[in-house]
Amino acid sequence: MFSEKAIIRTQEEYIWTIGWRIRAYEVFDMNHDVFISHAKEDRATAEEMYQWLEKEGIRCWMAPRDIRASANYQEEIIEAIKTAKVMVVILSSAANDSPFVPKEVERAVTNRVSVLPFRVEDVPPGKSLELFLS
Repeated sequence: MFSEKAIIRTQEEYIWTIGWRIRAYEVFDMNHDVFISHAKEDRATAEEMYQWLEKEGIRCWMAPRDIRASANYQEEIIEAIKTAKVMVVILSSAANDSPFVPKEVERAVTNRVSVLPFRVEDVPPGKSLELFLS
């Protein structure tokens, strides 16, 4: 999915934007910089984004890979969102249909975490995401 030149250019622009926003913060004591929100159907894309950002030195958090063993799934997600500097939302039709992606985005906005959509399909945000991504 990220192998096309147009997408790679977009990826590099996002990495630059994410890196710039992270560097604008003065506190760097958190475990991760970026929370990646994605629908389960977009997990492969989210994994690629995770690997790309980590390779660039940007620490990421993503469910389910970063949920600690025997931890409460929902509590781990909420804590990860609260401690992130930026949320990247993998925006697709699956994200629009997901019951969880809009909730994660709402939590990020409520906690004043910057939200950056990363569009992987030519679809507008669904109504439950539009309010937060506009």
